Amino acid sequence: MQNTAFDKTAIDAVAVNNRGALAPGATTGAFEGDNKAWLLRTQFGKAAFEKAGDWNVSADYRYVGSDAVVDGFNDNDFGGGGTNVEGFTIGGAVALSKRTRMGVRWFSATQIAGPQFKSDIFMIDINAKF
Repeated sequence: MQNTAFDKTAIDAVAVNNRGALAPGATTGAFEGDNKAWLLRTQFGKAAFEKAGDWNVSADYRYVGSDAVVDGFNDNDFGGGGTNVEGFTIGGAVALSKRTRMGVRWFSATQIAGPQFKSDIFMIDINAKF
């Protein structure tokens, strides 16, 4: 995805976040934001669970630049939601019955620009249809 309305020069004039290191004699660092986002994912196993014992495992790597998309459209579990993060997710799930499944996921995200931030989240969930 690419935000085509992104204007780095205009944002550099007013941006507070995503600043780089200070150059000699400068009062603020250069704006390091980005307008691109992408996700690469692979999954093995069943796409839809039909019976007990069906399973799947997945892994993905994503990059979400600071100005690529609206923060509200991002996965809230990855990097605390929002933009300016990159990292991976590993997960798996198994059907406990036709209508119930249990899954685990590990999200690992780091901030792309600005002060360093790292988020690691391990999640266990149980889903049931009724």
